[in-house]
Amino acid sequence: TGAVAAAIAGLAPLKLIAELANAGTLCAFVAVALSMIILRVAAPKRPRIFATPLWWLVGPAAILGCLYLFWSLPGLTQGLFVIWNSVGLLVYALYGVRKSRFANP
Repeated sequence: TGAVAAAIAGLAPLKLIAELANAGTLCAFVAVALSMIILRVAAPKRPRIFATPLWWLVGPAAILGCLYLFWSLPGLTQGLFVIWNSVGLLVYALYGVRKSRFANP
């Protein structure tokens, strides 16, 4: 991972690296907001250390805001983000097939 990160840092323009980091962060924020909504609906009585006021408004607003910001990124960045995440999910899936505790009881 370090070698790949070093190669990207040495070869790619800083602007592209920053845009890809922004895309990843926006994706993570969407995942957090979506998870918050799902947990509020699926487990409303669950104790929470941190509470979000007006979760039914904040969650969707966060998702829409992040999607708007992602959509405003350059097309190259969006395409590279989708490719990079697809590769990551493929590696994760292939690794999980062999290493999962559920697959090998």
